[in-house]
Amino acid sequence: MTQYLPPNLLALFAARDPLPFLPPADKLPHEKKRAPYYGVAEFLEGFEPVREHVNKEVHFGWRGLSVLAPDIAASPHAATSGHGLASS
Repeated sequence: MTQYLPPNLLALFAARDPLPFLPPADKLPHEKKRAPYYGVAEFLEGFEPVREHVNKEVHFGWRGLSVLAPDIAASPHAATSGHGLASS
């Protein structure tokens, strides 16, 4: 169907010259020496400790996933967390 186009539009579909080959500027990724991977064990003390019994109710609804935490006011960080719910 492109044979019926005018010459100025046919020029847009014409093949171009191939790109010239250039050698890589750096070594290929599989030829590079990389630093070994290390774990995150040295950073674990910076995280909050895991609480064993957390009362959370997970709800899957048409709006997506929501987590309801009924004990948010009993949390020690409830007054300073900035979400507007303060313990009374």
